[in-house]
Amino acid sequence: MPIGDERPDLIIFYGRGGASEPERLVAGAQGASVRQLLADAEQSDSFRRLALVTNDEALAASLAASSPTLVVVPTGETIVFGEQLRAVVRQLDPVAIVYIGGGSAPLLDLEGLRRLAGLVDEPGQVAANNLLSSDWVAFRPASALFTTEPILTDNDLAWRLHHDAGLERVPAEQTLVSTLDIDTPTDLALLARAHDVPPLLRAYLDEHAPNFSALTAVEGIMADPYRTLIVAGRFNTGIWAKVEREVSFLKRLFIEERGMRASGRQARGEVRTLLAALLQEVGPTRFFAILAGLGDAMVFDTRPLFAQLAPQLTAADRFASDLLRPDLIADPTVREFTAAARDAPLPVLLGGHALVTGGLWLLASRVRAAKASATIGPGA
Repeated sequence: MPIGDERPDLIIFYGRGGASEPERLVAGAQGASVRQLLADAEQSDSFRRLALVTNDEALAASLAASSPTLVVVPTGETIVFGEQLRAVVRQLDPVAIVYIGGGSAPLLDLEGLRRLAGLVDEPGQVAANNLLSSDWVAFRPASALFTTEPILTDNDLAWRLHHDAGLERVPAEQTLVSTLDIDTPTDLALLARAHDVPPLLRAYLDEHAPNFSALTAVEGIMADPYRTLIVAGRFNTGIWAKVEREVSFLKRLFIEERGMRASGRQARGEVRTLLAALLQEVGPTRFFAILAGLGDAMVFDTRPLFAQLAPQLTAADRFASDLLRPDLIADPTVREFTAAARDAPLPVLLGGHALVTGGLWLLASRVRAAKASATIGPGA
């Protein structure tokens, strides 16, 4: 590499999914996204080196064979994020880093990668899609990583670099690309409705993305100024402003436990939500009956509720709940909740953080585009 090359290294972490059907569904989409990102990053010529840190031996072998410039860093069965990120930084000795979690930027294209590589061009800077819960992070110098408290997950990375290492936060433009990711089965259904999905991921979604009738119902409500959508979870009010610029409808918001992971509240068992308290008080069937009296459909980031009621819940159970498959759920509380959501008297869409942020924004954009097309009309 050229002497004095100041380009960042791109480091992608990808953890192999679990053995359950819902986990394999999500992992397949994440793998397709990782392949696409690495191919586009190599073409962009914006990075000194590309590195993939993974416990997926099959993916690592196939990518290493197709890209001789890729550094593949195998891990043990369990990826210990902070330790292994520091280890790969010691190995590569980069001047700056762009970190992306596997599946965290599924709509990022070639030009987007070039912009991301140029976000932090001065030492002492960090940029991320979300300071409280980061999925991708750019920072300079790379050595700042060694001055933070232990970093448990990539969601903590930007927070620690800013607060512990003292890096100045560089604002990153908030776009659909920066807010959508692949963490849950619901994210696949949302991305299947997006434009400009990269080809490798599009091919996977066309074959595997779940189809939720509640998604169509939510779009219909967002198109009607006299109907009410209930939104619950870690909602970002900044994104809500963007949603309201797209469409106008009635809404009822329950915003709870933003930053529960980055703040340590989840790890300490301190997560508390009003909706969890109501669910415990009246039971799941009555719970959704009450909600049906408050709105016409519900978009529900269930992770705060699960963090309180089932703190040891497995990814397999979370994802099965998103798919409204109580038959696949081992935890009795979540199984009963999911069955009630499936049979609720209003359409209920379950998911994680991306559902109530980029997911809502994506749906609002689709509704606005459909309205504009109808207004223009054929032959106009």
